[in-house]
Amino acid sequence: MELSIDVKGISYAYNIRKKRNIALNDINFSVKKGSIFGLIGPNGAGKSTLIKLMSTLLTPQEGHIEIMGKDIIKDKKEIRRNISLIYGGESGLYWKLTAMENMMYFGELNSVKDYRSKSEEIFKLVGLYDARHNQVSSFSKGMKQRLHIARGLLNNPSIIFMDEPTLGLDVEISLRLREIIKNLSVEHGKTIIYTSHYMKEVEMLCDEIGFISKGEMLKIDNPDNLKKEMQNNNIFTLDFDFFNDKDLEKLNQDKRILNYVINEKRLEIETGKDFGLHDLLKTHIQESEISNISVQEYDIENVYMDLLKAKG
Repeated sequence: MELSIDVKGISYAYNIRKKRNIALNDINFSVKKGSIFGLIGPNGAGKSTLIKLMSTLLTPQEGHIEIMGKDIIKDKKEIRRNISLIYGGESGLYWKLTAMENMMYFGELNSVKDYRSKSEEIFKLVGLYDARHNQVSSFSKGMKQRLHIARGLLNNPSIIFMDEPTLGLDVEISLRLREIIKNLSVEHGKTIIYTSHYMKEVEMLCDEIGFISKGEMLKIDNPDNLKKEMQNNNIFTLDFDFFNDKDLEKLNQDKRILNYVINEKRLEIETGKDFGLHDLLKTHIQESEISNISVQEYDIENVYMDLLKAKG
């Protein structure tokens, strides 16, 4: 397994008004080459500090970081040539210039060879080819964000740090951007560190997710394993054409039924992790006539909230 990023024992603190504020405490994780790694946590959790450390904007105080096998301190210049940072929002672009002129400017600024021909190919990749000679001021939010991604690809980075790239975008545009981001990983072998407050987006995109809170990494795994490990219960909603009280007696007698609420012809029921819908229908709901069944999905947002509750 080839690693793009290897973080070992990283701690970092800021001195604010003569007070030491710990931002990160003994962080350890690694990211596989060509994968998308999601970083989730509340504001002030340490995400931005961690990204700044991995992208050489801050120097580690304790611990060690390797980027593509290179030391973050000794090989800083070489690492910077092979990484890129992409932020959400509309700032950082020159609106009075065309998209191509923006790319030319950033290409010159970063000493990128053949930046014009590279820009043409990148515009095709992000779906801006037909608008490349249009002024950025005429672009929608989604087009500006795609231009941000285009700019971030100019140096052909091996690792891309994306901080809230779909912030403030509507559903359709966010979907298009997710397709572009996934393509960068799957088809072009880019390693992506991805932060977002949109949990469903992180769940759909990322191969692994790390949850950070108060400077500590709480858990890291792939989305499916996280949900399987963290889920402690099942929640079902049953609507009835007719409900028989005999079924209610069965619910009251079974300790695997953790809680239930019945309201006219609707039953909301919480069961233990190992007591599924099939068990419920087979052994408990036999006398009533069901018109509809829904199952509450346990997703990454639930994992996130349960981890924060456990952390306290």
